[in-house]
Amino acid sequence: MTISRPSPRKAALVLSVAKALALGLVLVVLVSGFATRTPVRIQHPTALRLDLAAKDLQRAMIQHHCTTTGFGDSASPRSALIRHHGELRHVSFEQAWSVFTGEEPGQLLAVCLTEVLVGERPVTSRA
Repeated sequence: MTISRPSPRKAALVLSVAKALALGLVLVVLVSGFATRTPVRIQHPTALRLDLAAKDLQRAMIQHHCTTTGFGDSASPRSALIRHHGELRHVSFEQAWSVFTGEEPGQLLAVCLTEVLVGERPVTSRA
């Protein structure tokens, strides 16, 4: 049995094919790796403002002992949280009632157990 040595042309061709296959394999791995990654999401400024407004509302509800469903017979609300022209405000229950009945502009968000402090500022900036 005689083993013959391949010609230089044939060896160069085999080497080129091997390089091309290796390069193709690397490209497939890279492309499939990037394809399975989660795309980067950029949050829209409006969504960011709404998220911050929701956090401010949650913080204010905790601070002022508020609920969106009422207290039943266990307690009477003394104040409320409303949104007026984009601002979250802690207001008296009487003012909140005026908002609820439509006598004053705004949206009633929650009723609270704490009283409003004199000169209290809005809870957050515009949403």
